[in-house]
Amino acid sequence: MPANLVIYPNPTIDWVQVRVPEYITANIVELVNTNGETLVRKEISTGQQTIDLSLKQFESAVYSIILKENGKIVQWGRLLKL
Repeated sequence: MPANLVIYPNPTIDWVQVRVPEYITANIVELVNTNGETLVRKEISTGQQTIDLSLKQFESAVYSIILKENGKIVQWGRLLKL
């Protein structure tokens, strides 16, 4: 996996911005817990390169940010919620 996916701020308290690399054509971003449960799923518009996610309702833990295109994972990263 190229290291171009940017998750900021990380660690975070209540929100995070995901910056999608230009070469990624993902159409879905998901926030997934360590049990593999999808907690947030948002559609990405064509050409959209930043996605803001609120994490206020979630407990402190490690989460995965997953970018998908047509149901297949194209990139992912980890996030620490304080």
